[in-house]
Amino acid sequence: MKDKLVKIVEYLDMSKAAALVNNKSILIYCYIRRLTMTAYNTLTDNELVGLLKAEDEEAYTEIYDRYRGSLLIHAYKKLGDFEEAKDVVQEMFSSLWNDRLKIPETKNLVGYLYTIVRNKILNYIEHKKVEHKYASVVVD
Repeated sequence: MKDKLVKIVEYLDMSKAAALVNNKSILIYCYIRRLTMTAYNTLTDNELVGLLKAEDEEAYTEIYDRYRGSLLIHAYKKLGDFEEAKDVVQEMFSSLWNDRLKIPETKNLVGYLYTIVRNKILNYIEHKKVEHKYASVVVD
């Protein structure tokens, strides 16, 4: 029920949400969550990285929302296939979360993310070459 109410608060203004919700504690929870989510988009990349290292899922979500689109376009330009680009970017974000404690101190988060995507693309291309070579050996 809370998830539905959070969506209501995110898409409606508070007066409309209040009319739909009788439970004031849930409404307050949703309002605080909305304020918190709004605050994350004002944080710098360095602040988000610090929160990410502290296992803050909202910081991760903000980084994802902030950079997913540009990273996806970059990967698509390099690979020429949108589905492959989505896979590479998704894998990069999974790695980012799984290795969040290993993120080096950097003043350029976006540069760091682009480097990870570049390396994932290079690994993907190399893997495709090996697959192609193996397939041609099997066919012969």
